[in-house]
Amino acid sequence: MASNDKDWLDRLIKSPLYAKLNRIEKMLKNLNGDVGAAVYRDDKDQEYECEGVLTERKPNELGPIPFVVFKFGDFVIKLLDSKFKLPQVQIMPAASLPKNDYVKNAYRNSIYYDKDRGVLYVRDKRLDNVGDYAVMIVHCMAHLLIGDFTDDSNPLVVKNFYKMMAVCNQDVFHQRTLNVEPKSLVSPDMKEKFVKDPEKFASDLLNSTIKQRVRK
Repeated sequence: MASNDKDWLDRLIKSPLYAKLNRIEKMLKNLNGDVGAAVYRDDKDQEYECEGVLTERKPNELGPIPFVVFKFGDFVIKLLDSKFKLPQVQIMPAASLPKNDYVKNAYRNSIYYDKDRGVLYVRDKRLDNVGDYAVMIVHCMAHLLIGDFTDDSNPLVVKNFYKMMAVCNQDVFHQRTLNVEPKSLVSPDMKEKFVKDPEKFASDLLNSTIKQRVRK
């Protein structure tokens, strides 16, 4: 491996995104049906307790950054709905949440699903990090698809979560990361670069993206 490639790989491994994905991987490994295993808890979720009362917030009162993060959740749901046909659901921010029975849910103190209204309430303090928030929304949709938020070890939840993360990553890869449409990758110019040097073609395309992400 070239020294510059190794340098970027090392920086990527040390990035917050890699750490988050590593925690998710450990969570999924714990969900193999071992009933006696400790239930995974999201780090930030452990900072809160459900207050026992629902206090809704208006999205436009969140502030610029939390509002954008909140709206990104809508995008994630629309993306997943296009592939999985989710039950109709609306996300709403909340300053406090009712008690629930989500005893084996990693985000038990950050969410509350009102089945009768079809509303998923999310704790407003979770809107400070778009990466964490997006993972939480995907996690919730994996539960919503089976209509049960109580147990992350349910094989159907694990299956849904894997599939949904794959859909999100594919979208990021095509629409955000490469910043090009998939069809453009088979354009004459792209084909020529690929045929000339496949390794350099892939390296140039991906390394430029990694550099941009690490700088952020």
